[in-house]
Amino acid sequence: MRLFLLLAVVTVAIAEDTYVIITPTDIRPGVALSINVNILKASSDVTVQAQLTRSTDKVPIGTAHGTFQQGTPKLLEVQVPDNLHSGSYEIEVTGSGGLVFTNKTGLSYQSKGISIFIQTDKAMYKPGQTVHFRAFAMYPNLTVIDSPMDIEIYDPNTNKIKQWLQVRDASGVLTNFMIMDTQPVLGDWKIKIITHGRSEEKVFTVAHYVLPKFEVSIEVPAFGLASDTTLQGTVKATYTYGKPVKGTVKLRAKLDLFYWYRPWQYNGSEPMVELSLNLDGESKFTLPLSNFMVNTRNYITSGRSLKIEANVTESLTHITLSGKDSVKFYSHAEKIEFLQSNPNTFKPGLPYTAYMRVARQDDTPVMGAKSSVVVHTTVTYQLPEPTTTPKYYYPQSRTYTIKDRTFTVPDSGVVPIQVDIPDNATSISLRATYGTLSSYKTLSKSYSPSESYIQLFLRSSHLKAGSGANFEIQSTQAVTSLVYQVLSRGVIVGAGTVNGGNKKTVPFSISVNSKMAPNARIVVYYVRTDGEIVTDSISFDVEGVFNNQVSISFDKTKAQPGDAVNVQVTADPMSVVNLLAVDQSVLLLKSGNDITQSQVVEELKSYDTKHKSISPFFFGGGGIGIAARKRRMIWWPYPTYYGGSDASQIFSNAGVKVLTDATVYHHKQQYFGCPNCGFPLPNMALGGGAGGGFAGGAVAHAGGTMMTNSQSQLQAVKRTRNVFPETWLWSNKTVGYNVTLLRAFSRPLYCF
Repeated sequence: MRLFLLLAVVTVAIAEDTYVIITPTDIRPGVALSINVNILKASSDVTVQAQLTRSTDKVPIGTAHGTFQQGTPKLLEVQVPDNLHSGSYEIEVTGSGGLVFTNKTGLSYQSKGISIFIQTDKAMYKPGQTVHFRAFAMYPNLTVIDSPMDIEIYDPNTNKIKQWLQVRDASGVLTNFMIMDTQPVLGDWKIKIITHGRSEEKVFTVAHYVLPKFEVSIEVPAFGLASDTTLQGTVKATYTYGKPVKGTVKLRAKLDLFYWYRPWQYNGSEPMVELSLNLDGESKFTLPLSNFMVNTRNYITSGRSLKIEANVTESLTHITLSGKDSVKFYSHAEKIEFLQSNPNTFKPGLPYTAYMRVARQDDTPVMGAKSSVVVHTTVTYQLPEPTTTPKYYYPQSRTYTIKDRTFTVPDSGVVPIQVDIPDNATSISLRATYGTLSSYKTLSKSYSPSESYIQLFLRSSHLKAGSGANFEIQSTQAVTSLVYQVLSRGVIVGAGTVNGGNKKTVPFSISVNSKMAPNARIVVYYVRTDGEIVTDSISFDVEGVFNNQVSISFDKTKAQPGDAVNVQVTADPMSVVNLLAVDQSVLLLKSGNDITQSQVVEELKSYDTKHKSISPFFFGGGGIGIAARKRRMIWWPYPTYYGGSDASQIFSNAGVKVLTDATVYHHKQQYFGCPNCGFPLPNMALGGGAGGGFAGGAVAHAGGTMMTNSQSQLQAVKRTRNVFPETWLWSNKTVGYNVTLLRAFSRPLYCF
């Protein structure tokens, strides 16, 4: 008999703790890939090469190399070509010299590497008018791209009416025009710009219209209560040159169609209120809400909306224009919620901070709050395992409560709530109450094999480019040195080290620049002596996206028809200035033709490697369009904690990938099987998994949907005008070295 001996060779990866390399998860055409290289141990200087390749055929796409020293992290940038096509890509990093290693990871391809912006002089044109338009493209770093563009114009039937191929301008801003036919297809036309494999469209409308002479608006409360018996408001009508309109008002209020259905055995008409009023600039009204009681059922209940329309007829010309608004009703005037920026996990041994918001239903802060927020905390912990494991077993857990805490509501309405987490906690349930309102949030535990954690805090508020940001790290273990990297717009824009001083609380600061705006994320980590990486990450808003500070002024605030008006623009030397001035009546008719700062900011945010709603709210609610209420946005001053159930998830939630021979811990959900049952039993006491816990913000007896006002819908008028100077100024100039541009134009003779 022969004896065969089978030898199985098993390779085990042993962490040597010699390097940590961090890279963003995404790769984009034309956007350099930045990686942060940190050499932990090396006998001498290390030459590091990073090579970007296509995974399918290993074709090199871009390469970068540099020399690195132990303990001195630096950035390495791999240039990515503009013509990078969709596919599977990976970054391979090799080290030679004082440390030899090779590591690679896959990257997610994102097709968007540039942003295209289109501006027209108006959003609506008449047949025969000239459509002026501008277009430019830029990289995420706000650098304008000087490259050829294709321009295509389509009618409402998607017929291509006109095109310009491979057009370019030295300034990077293309300016062109198209004269509309006198009998065009009416409806929504579009301009399409194509460059660098991407395209963008701008829609404009062609229609027969008469510009409105005045604007109609309705002022009503931002919200109503279901217990209200009346609703008061004001109708206002003002000429575009500021004077009040005299005439009559026909007011109609009815339920939103979504909330109305005909009750059983009800043969009457849809409930509504109609009023006739006289107007001299404005007219106040009171709506009796009892009219919406049908068969003893009140249709004004929480969550429902009342639509109000005012038709104003001018007494001299009998021209009628209209304005609309709506009011949403709630059971309570206030609401309470845990903000979405709160992490869903806690770290044992470190304090947990959550942000609770108390606000009115229109999202304005509660000024001089009469009540306090009381936080009730329930702790879940796991019982010790029995010494003798039964045939089938899953961990048993118990709960207990800790002392309630009371917090005063500041004028901002945002209440920082710090919770001291017991060491034995596996999950935490928070219930916050404000009067009769309440909100809930459940937290799960973060895991570390050594029970080592760090918590990163932002100690500065309202960060602006050019200022400094102060941070503080709290750790469960004394720390000697930490490494940080700052990401914004999908790339690493800063990196450095922090001296921990062998302490558990470590303050440090960084310089904030415009590359970090509008939003940045900082990832901090340190490596334990046993090779485990301990990390944390937060995100924060930064004001100051634009480096070029532009100002504009006029030499007079009022002008008579035919008067010359000088406009002065101040900007950096050799800046390209594109000016547009239109009659206000044009904007009353339709807007959306312009390029706004908020549009640029939103574009920059779209390049982030991680998208999470941080609930930056509008104090006073939304409001879009000319007829909307004037409201002020408060820049979100608090950080966003992405958190995670372990180090691996924290890095993933931060939008980065890690190449290292150290330990990036990944917690696996444990399952305890029943041998005789044929199925596993889940361990309900252990946290972890993506997200961890439940999403916060469940509000009892409170809505929370932000009300958005609709734009005024304008009725057709009988009188027509043939000539009206809707576009007053359409100019392209370059600022000289004196940084000031002076441009003169005349106010048309035949305008109001």
